Amino acid sequence: MNRKQTKVLVLGAALAFWPLCSAVLLAQEKEEKAEDEEAKTLENLVDDYEAVVRGRALWLSDRKHAGKFLEYRDVPRYGSVDRLEFGNRKRSTDEYYFRIKGKDVGQKDEHVDFEAGHYGTFDLDVTWDRLPHRFGTGGSTLYRGLGSGRLTINDQIQTDLQATSAANQSSQLLRYLDQSQDLGIDNAMLQSDRVGALLEWYQFDPVRLTVDVDLERRDGIRPMGASFGHGRDTVELLEPIDYWTFNTRGAVSYAQGPFDAEAFYRFGFFHTGEESLTFDNPLRITDTVGIAGTGRVSLYSDNTTQEFGLKAGYNITKEMRLAGNANWAIDQSDVEVLPYTSNLAFVRGAGTGPLSNRAPYDLYNAANLPDRNFDGQVLTQSYDLSLAGHVVDPVEYKLYGRYFVKNDLREQMTFPGRIRLDAQWDTLPVRWKNDHYDYSKGQGGLETTFHLPWILSRLKPAYELTLVRRQNRAADRTIENAVKLDLETDWNQYIATDVGAGFSSRDARRWEELTDRPPTNLRWMRRYDEASRNRYDFHVNTSLTPVSWFSSNLGYRFQHDDFDARFGVNDMEWQEISVEGTVHANPDVDINIFYVHDRYDTFQEAREWRAGAGPFFFTDPDSALGSLKDSNSNWTALTKERVHTIGLSPTWRFLPQWGVTGSYGFSWNETRIDLASTNSGRLVDDYNPYEPTDLRKADDSLRHSLNLELDYEQNEWVEFYAGYGYDFFTSRQDTYRRATNVTMTNNGTYAGSYLLNLGYEDAQVHLAYLGLGIKF
Repeated sequence: MNRKQTKVLVLGAALAFWPLCSAVLLAQEKEEKAEDEEAKTLENLVDDYEAVVRGRALWLSDRKHAGKFLEYRDVPRYGSVDRLEFGNRKRSTDEYYFRIKGKDVGQKDEHVDFEAGHYGTFDLDVTWDRLPHRFGTGGSTLYRGLGSGRLTINDQIQTDLQATSAANQSSQLLRYLDQSQDLGIDNAMLQSDRVGALLEWYQFDPVRLTVDVDLERRDGIRPMGASFGHGRDTVELLEPIDYWTFNTRGAVSYAQGPFDAEAFYRFGFFHTGEESLTFDNPLRITDTVGIAGTGRVSLYSDNTTQEFGLKAGYNITKEMRLAGNANWAIDQSDVEVLPYTSNLAFVRGAGTGPLSNRAPYDLYNAANLPDRNFDGQVLTQSYDLSLAGHVVDPVEYKLYGRYFVKNDLREQMTFPGRIRLDAQWDTLPVRWKNDHYDYSKGQGGLETTFHLPWILSRLKPAYELTLVRRQNRAADRTIENAVKLDLETDWNQYIATDVGAGFSSRDARRWEELTDRPPTNLRWMRRYDEASRNRYDFHVNTSLTPVSWFSSNLGYRFQHDDFDARFGVNDMEWQEISVEGTVHANPDVDINIFYVHDRYDTFQEAREWRAGAGPFFFTDPDSALGSLKDSNSNWTALTKERVHTIGLSPTWRFLPQWGVTGSYGFSWNETRIDLASTNSGRLVDDYNPYEPTDLRKADDSLRHSLNLELDYEQNEWVEFYAGYGYDFFTSRQDTYRRATNVTMTNNGTYAGSYLLNLGYEDAQVHLAYLGLGIKF
């Protein structure tokens, strides 16, 4: 074949295969283009969105007796998602955005947050929180029906205890408690679930609309104390918790120029599944007068709240602003009054006086309750007004006034009779009425700041006057004057100090000093905020930065309350010493260390609320006024509590990809209660004539907590980490056992409480984990 023929053959073959070649080339070109578009789409996706996932697998050495380690947390058996985030990156004004955040997802203490919105139009934030609270790791109970409104004990146990002599009942009860089933950490706990949503709409600037909704559910049990009557017949129970709380709030606000204002309305609703709790007496299955076989207490009631408020502010000048607000709220409750008694030893019949146990009414029929129960309304109002600014440059001021009033709108209720101390039916006309508790409080004050020209000092004197008036309480009215003085000084770039002191004096007028109205049955009540007292407080803080890589702060706080001796609590004192230091050795090393020491002292003077011939016995409420004054009887108590806390937190990035973080905490709590009887030891003079035994370790405990984590960042996308945690807790109190009666006197007499004692057992916990984090 010559050269010409060869050219013709090659050209013919090329023409024959051209369509195929074209198709192959076209397909290849389309494939490359698709790959480029896919790569571009993936790149845009990564540019538009970001995500973080951080999960770990873990091992826990002691789950059942983890003590304080598990008090507010839930540790899953196999692993958890510590952190979860997903959302878009771009934040321009013409786009929608969203972000989901999760913490400890899948556990009982998880948190999830969802944010979304459109820039310049609206923001939406929805959250969900779960929080468990365990009350202890020990404790036994004879009761069945936990979590319900009826707690029962096996009748055979009660029969056995009732047949046991009084001297041996306590020890026999403890044997039954020791044989009962341990509650464990998953039974004695309370679970809270909360959902909240907040919507802010500001498209109509300068007007903004806000809607806030909050719903919480609490379910579980928690310890409480209850009584079958006065005396030593008390018991520690597990209270059923089953209620919903709902709140919603809508507001309209306006802000433009020197003026801003807001109006809002809030509605709240509370619903409970258990309004009362009935429980068996461990020591008795049948009733006798004064010793009930069952007890009953009120818990909670359904109620609603409606509130309306207005607030506004106006910048009079650049240096002066006037602001105020007013709120009105009404609370409505629906409370069912409990039957008079659960003691079946009271029989229907004609009452013959205070010592009769025959009631003229059927005490177990709700129809015999008063026509008016405790359903009612409470109206509250509050008003605030303030003027702030400065007259001359170095002087700032704030002048304010507040007024709050609470009116009880319930109508008074009269009972046809009453039972005293769960032992006697009283047919006397009952003056224990539904007395109104009206309350008003007015405050006014002046806060100033003087910028002194020397050494950058600020002098802050302040004065406040408080006037309170109450109806049907121990103190009809109180007047309090309070002054404060602070001096903040920046001496130089290395040292700054803050020194301040305050004094307040409250004068409370009591019922026996008043002549304008007769006292009521509530006159003997004493409250901390209804007592005359003087308060002294002082604080000093010093910040030191001697070198660029070290800073520290030293602080001391002191507060002493000197109460009127007639109140019962004479003195309360609190002191705190704190030391904190931070070391920045280099950009890769940070070390923070602190120490805090708190001291609490409370002196309780002996007193007894008594009228008549017997101890803790009340005659007619409006008689024998003088005998209800303070008496030097019962026990005095001096409580001393000391708390030490030490913490250390280092951070070290020792290589570009390697780092370690850690923390160590140590706390030591000591509580001592010194008890003494200042009376003659005779029952006629002292309700408890025994000499008490001091509690030298009333609430002592010791705890160590260590956490270490090593992380490795392979690149900006992937992270590996490993950690170890150690927790040690020991209770060193005198009275702790799984179940016990507390010995309180030198002759062995116990305090009379049948204790469940949900304390924390000694525990050592080891926690190790391996984790992986991915982000883009």
